[in-house]
Amino acid sequence: MVTSFLSDTSQADSASVSVQASTDPGSGRESVKIIVVGSPKGVVKIIHKLYRLGFAEVTE
Repeated sequence: MVTSFLSDTSQADSASVSVQASTDPGSGRESVKIIVVGSPKGVVKIIHKLYRLGFAEVTE
């Protein structure tokens, strides 16, 4: 059986990023929301990579 791994080209790809001021001015960090869309394994991999880079805590 042949399985297509290409996305449906009739649907537009989208991503959303929102940047807002930090609620804790003393932290020196800016609050950023990032949405990651993909397979559960792929999303977890991205979360762990960002954690290793010091981007954010996994619980944030």
